[in-house]
Amino acid sequence: DAEGLAYDVAYNLRMNGCIVEYYTKDGDSDSALLYTKEKGMGCIIKVYPDGKLKINDFLKNEILETSVEDFLGYYEDEDVEQLKKA
Repeated sequence: DAEGLAYDVAYNLRMNGCIVEYYTKDGDSDSALLYTKEKGMGCIIKVYPDGKLKINDFLKNEILETSVEDFLGYYEDEDVEQLKKA
């Protein structure tokens, strides 16, 4: 589910030295976006239940769409074997 995936993303970012705030006020993405801009945060990451991520980077003024797997560097076992052979 999206909440579990969002926790994984937040945990990983914190472990890599990022300051992360998990927005849970009313669950509305427009409110979260407004809150993020008012606080002067550098970006907002929206996590979808299907594992997709939407990163709105205010510093670079760009939006990136990816997946939790790609963002966190998760690989299937067969992908790891391919990387070892490369």
